[in-house]
Amino acid sequence: MVPDLSDCPPAKRLRGKPSMRIGDILAEDATESYFPEFKKAALDMIRAQGAIVGWTATVDQIAGALR
Repeated sequence: MVPDLSDCPPAKRLRGKPSMRIGDILAEDATESYFPEFKKAALDMIRAQGAIVGWTATVDQIAGALR
């Protein structure tokens, strides 16, 4: 079964294997903002709608997955 990619941006859809929905990973604890609510909103938007833009994880989670 292939996921519905109709709402996926063309740049994301045309890269790699779109059926796998593999996107970018942002290290949450390696970013910051002067306004904590802006950081939270940005992370929420990145993860929205099944992570069409990308996923977020901590540096430890990313490092652990690479081991």
